[in-house]
Amino acid sequence: MWILVHGVGSGKGEWGKFAAKLATLGHGALAVDLRGHGESLKGPGNRTATYEIFDVTGDWPHCLRDLE
Repeated sequence: MWILVHGVGSGKGEWGKFAAKLATLGHGALAVDLRGHGESLKGPGNRTATYEIFDVTGDWPHCLRDLE
């Protein structure tokens, strides 16, 4: 099983072709949108959370904890 994580300012969609290739090789894959990226734009309290404001809000470390 592979967990596919995108880079800054991107989203899970960048893994489409790679995930498909993994499937042809018999591997499972899970691509995720980290908070503030792709389709994951709502944070606690239903506030909009985008990667551009993470330095101000301190959300970057939460992305790592989300993956854990």
